[in-house]
Amino acid sequence: MEGIYASRGFAYQDYTLIDSIFCFIDENNFRGIEVESDNDYEIINQNISVQVKIGKEKLSEISEVITNLPDNKDKYLLYFSQLDNKARNFFTNVNDFGSNISKLSDNEIINKLKIDKKDIYKVRRCKIKILPALNSENYVCGIISKWLSKHQTNSDIVGILNTLLLLARKARTSQSIISKRDVLEVIRDQKYIPNFTQSLDLINYLLGFKSDIINCINFFINEVGASIQLEQLKLLIIDNNYAALKLVNRLAKNNPNYWILKDATYFLFGKKTLDNSANGEPIAGLENFYRLVKGIKYFIPEMSI
Repeated sequence: MEGIYASRGFAYQDYTLIDSIFCFIDENNFRGIEVESDNDYEIINQNISVQVKIGKEKLSEISEVITNLPDNKDKYLLYFSQLDNKARNFFTNVNDFGSNISKLSDNEIINKLKIDKKDIYKVRRCKIKILPALNSENYVCGIISKWLSKHQTNSDIVGILNTLLLLARKARTSQSIISKRDVLEVIRDQKYIPNFTQSLDLINYLLGFKSDIINCINFFINEVGASIQLEQLKLLIIDNNYAALKLVNRLAKNNPNYWILKDATYFLFGKKTLDNSANGEPIAGLENFYRLVKGIKYFIPEMSI
């Protein structure tokens, strides 16, 4: 049983590693990722130490993770597949390393996390990122798709993913480095001449679009509060299940502020164009999550879950 759990944990770690690659690859000083260094892996040249945990983590368990982080790193990136409500509330809106936690006093951090004063600097340098373990493959495919779209590159998403997963496993076994050059070579090797009669560009777009919708749902859950129906909607969208249409329609009917989710979901499943939104306003393709967030934040003061 332990072997199965360890295997599942390593697989999840590999997906987070690929997510990290595409988060940092465009930064000039990004050289690559060193696997199984003094943490699960490290972003080279940025002195960012990464720890990965799969399963529903409690605030007390996160405290233990932080205490055991290596000392004297510039930043710490912690991936979790789930957080319980107390942990989620504490780390809500930590979009940059320690941006909101730094507003808390030392004593508040010590009391909430039950850590030693000497470890407070680690908390202030932390970024918490939730990457769902369920269908993490689809999530990471969406991340790759968005990067390819940004760089106007036609490459096989699944081919890139599978090759990078293989590199990650080899690097973990040998405790070696996946360099930026390695990643760019993988992307180059997976390039193809697009056959637009098969709408491959649209497929790439929709994979990234699905990732945006999932981020949108996570945003609602984190900002406004957990909802069983929102969690169900997320799983249905990940699984390409058309039952998502019925559920999102019910959500929007009960709370009109969910119109943006309804329009996005209907578009994803090919049931509506973005120019026919419920409010008579186009939602502009939702090319990235930041535009979507602006729409959500506009309605949050009026929301009742």
